[in-house]
Amino acid sequence: MAKNDSLGDQNPLTAAHEDYLKAIYLLKRRGEKVTNSALAGELNVSPASTTNMVKKLAELDLVEYTRYKSMTLTPAG
Repeated sequence: MAKNDSLGDQNPLTAAHEDYLKAIYLLKRRGEKVTNSALAGELNVSPASTTNMVKKLAELDLVEYTRYKSMTLTPAG
């Protein structure tokens, strides 16, 4: 996966990417199920925005995401 190869060399993550990763981490740490709705509520954004960003993070291999289920950070995330 070429997209993931660049993570070590340069940081392709935006502040928004980092905000989502931090929110996923915090929800998980508090023992909450990390769903699209929970993440949207944590970040005060729409569920549609959350879905789009989580898909991008999954493409970067930072998040494991299955539709209608909880999500988790990968070791890289």
